[in-house]
Amino acid sequence: MELLDNGLDSLKKAVYRLKEVSEIAETSPKYEYMLKEIIINLHHSTETLFKYLIHIKSPYLIYEDLNKFFKQSIEKKINNSEKNVKSNTIQFMDAINCVITIYDIDIEKIFYNKIIMLNENRNALTHYTFSFKPKETENYIALLLPELFKIYGKYIPTFDTFAETNNLYEDIEKIREKIDERGLEIILAFIKKWDDAEANMVILDQNPKNKGTVFNNRKKGATYSLCPCCNENMIYLTSTYITNSKEELYIGKCEYCGLEITLDDAKLLAAQFQSYSNIERKDLEQVLKSYLSGCLLTFEEKDSEKVNGFIKKNIGIISGIISKNREDIVEDMKNRYQYLMDDICTQMAEDYFMKNIYFNNDIVEQSVKDDDLEIKLSFLEASENIELDERYEEMIKRIRIITERMKAIDYKAYEMLLNKLATTYLSYHPGMYMSWDQNQVDVEFTFCINITGDDLESVIKFIS
Repeated sequence: MELLDNGLDSLKKAVYRLKEVSEIAETSPKYEYMLKEIIINLHHSTETLFKYLIHIKSPYLIYEDLNKFFKQSIEKKINNSEKNVKSNTIQFMDAINCVITIYDIDIEKIFYNKIIMLNENRNALTHYTFSFKPKETENYIALLLPELFKIYGKYIPTFDTFAETNNLYEDIEKIREKIDERGLEIILAFIKKWDDAEANMVILDQNPKNKGTVFNNRKKGATYSLCPCCNENMIYLTSTYITNSKEELYIGKCEYCGLEITLDDAKLLAAQFQSYSNIERKDLEQVLKSYLSGCLLTFEEKDSEKVNGFIKKNIGIISGIISKNREDIVEDMKNRYQYLMDDICTQMAEDYFMKNIYFNNDIVEQSVKDDDLEIKLSFLEASENIELDERYEEMIKRIRIITERMKAIDYKAYEMLLNKLATTYLSYHPGMYMSWDQNQVDVEFTFCINITGDDLESVIKFIS
């Protein structure tokens, strides 16, 4: 099996297993076994697909010792040997670092930490030292996958088709919907605590006497740890959260700045950063951003009411994050929103095809003779051929929920999102005709439904 096919096969297995495990309780006997499968398959797919990306740029860069490889290659040529050149390929993290460098990919610390965590988890499995924390492994993998998909979608030409054919995007959405909402609640609450702690630090800095009193009041014989916010050794420990055999994160409250770290906070920070060291507020905003785009796209009615209420309650900080990260958030939303639009366009194309082409043998045959199997329609033209029924009403309702939410939160981001939706949506529809000698000839029509900037108002009216 080739590098690409091998990597995609393992990725598909990892996503399917992740979807399955998200539906079962962590007390199930299958739970830990399935998580091990997910880690092994995702690690293998990531290493293989990143090596494929390296191979595209230069097949030689995947080898660990280039000098050895070149030397063996020369010896083979000189000696006219049929013996294959043997050389070890680079390790997992080397492949990651190489792709990031040669493709000049902008990455965030959070993403890189999750890659490191995946590699450490895989290595721990090899040495039989890994124990799973309920739902934590699912969490970081579900957040890692969309970032990997962005890289694959951008640099592997066939990836989007593969992902759509195997419903990988849809599966990830269902998994992330369960994670995003709870994660958003926790990170928002933690950022508020962080901001309060920073405000307390300003007050203490203005009152040196009070500052000294805080340090003098430390409990004798008590264990204190370094606070990630104020960097003072003043977090009074109430418990610890063991992440693996080597790492543990503490739970407690800083007696200097007042930052409190709960068990939920520790679990989320472990999934995002592995440790508390070198965490800055901007890093917390990046975590919030990653959860936010998923919640903004929540469209199930019962979940939407809860999300809308939560956003309204925290509109100040959410609006601030969106305004500072509009381009990134809109880009992330666009990638996921387009699949909702694609559902409508595909259904429109199917209805148009069945109504105007499929049952007309002469049209199909003539299209084949003219080598004209591509049907180009504007969104408005395609919409004129449909009759609204439950299928369309459900799809339209999903888009309406999202667009109304975005308009209410940040109108500029809403406009940016609509502009990014201006593209051509493709769908493929099999047909056939009977030839003059009564043989069945199978064909495939490609529908191109184009949404341009000029069509946007029509789209808005159609979905409003």
